[in-house]
Amino acid sequence: MPRGLPDCSNVVKEAPVFGLADMAELAARLGSPVNFTRYGDVFMLDDFEAGLQAWDANLYGVGSSVRPSGTFTRSHGVSMHMIGGTGADPYVKAWRGLPLPNSSKVGFSYAIMLGANLYKFRIGFVPTIGNLNYHFYVEYDHVDKKLRYKDDEGVYQPFADIDLRANNWPFHLVKLVVNFTTHEYERFLVNHRGYSLAGHLAEATGAAGQPEYFQAVIEVHGTALLSADAYIDDAVATQNEF
Repeated sequence: MPRGLPDCSNVVKEAPVFGLADMAELAARLGSPVNFTRYGDVFMLDDFEAGLQAWDANLYGVGSSVRPSGTFTRSHGVSMHMIGGTGADPYVKAWRGLPLPNSSKVGFSYAIMLGANLYKFRIGFVPTIGNLNYHFYVEYDHVDKKLRYKDDEGVYQPFADIDLRANNWPFHLVKLVVNFTTHEYERFLVNHRGYSLAGHLAEATGAAGQPEYFQAVIEVHGTALLSADAYIDDAVATQNEF
């Protein structure tokens, strides 16, 4: 374990002293939940320890809900439990509004534990820039085990196959990186795998008169008769991505 210098740096120690220049490593050792993918500069971090007041929710299923929970967590003692409900198209969306950063390449990540009956989940950005909304989304379909991104026509296109363990444990880490200047995707990461989405444009829709900001979005989808649920922890937004 590296050891720092004493407070009075002119004091000589009679044992090896190692400096720790990597501040991301130091933060991880001190308990930061940003300890898996450390690219980019953090400008929003929420481990839900202070509740869900910073998030809004749209409930589209009968019995759907978003609530804090201490049942399963990735870090510390609280996560966000999302329940999709039932009905024709049952799902739940949690989102947080953030100001546009002074950076082109922006990332959003979170940890997710797939609960029972989960059909799919999504991670997304919806920035309002100029008079347009840009819809950046990637989804994981737990039925056919495919990853899909939302193209510029609003159609979800497959780009990889992956099988994620469900029904509690472990937490999977997902991260989407996009470019707010070119309105293109950059890449998507899930656990130890990374996929380039460079060159693919986001869907654009009209937003005349709307102020500029963006939404970081999490969605959990079930099926008509089965209510899906998932636990979300350690949501992080970053700027200055590579």
